[in-house]
This record gives sequence, structure tokens and C-alpha cells, in this order.
Amino acid sequence: MLFDKINSKEVRIHKTFEPTDSPIGSVIKNILNKRIISDDKTIGVLFLADRLDHIQNPITGILKHLNNGTHVISDRYYYSSYAYHVPMLSMDWVIDANKVCANLLRPDIVFYFDISAD
Repeated sequence: MLFDKINSKEVRIHKTFEPTDSPIGSVIKNILNKRIISDDKTIGVLFLADRLDHIQNPITGILKHLNNGTHVISDRYYYSSYAYHVPMLSMDWVIDANKVCANLLRPDIVFYFDISAD
């Protein structure tokens, strides 16, 4: 809805999400769908790899869009790793692993929606 509202204002905007549709993102989705069995650290590192590509990919990356003057809305970013991985991994490990992403690109604004699954 945010994308649609901003997009109607004739502002250059790109909508994206994590895990991405990249090959790394596909592996993550297969793990989440139980088609591939993996351990918690591997999943955490795969999310990190997918996120780094999401930021830096020279064709589809967030930085490419931002450098071209396009606003970016992303459904999830490194903060989601704090929520999803900390129950299985230590908070220090997750924060340290994702520092590289935080140092490359921090969002201007973050929305957190605390709603029921229903």
C-alpha cells in the first residue's frame, strides 16, 4: 500500500523484499519450505549473503537504485534477522554478522507492524 501511494505521486520508486529472488534467496526459500535441510548458522549466513547481494548487486541492487535517484521500499532488511535468528543464535552473533550490511546501507525510516497473524 505504501508503494502504491508513493508510486502514484510520480516519484521514482523500487519495491523489493528479502529473501530475494536471487539464487541465494531461492536456496533460503527451499530451506524454509523444508525442501532442503540445513542448520541455523547456515541459514543465518545465507540470509547475510542474500542481503549483501540485495544491497550491492550491480544490476538489481538497492545501492544501484539509490545512486540512480530512485527511492527504495524493502519488505525486510537486516533488522528482521534480529527477530528471526536470535531465538536460535546469539544476539551478538546476529548483530556482528549483519554489521557489514548496516555499514553499507542504513534505512532512512523503518516501519514495524505489531499485528496478530489473523
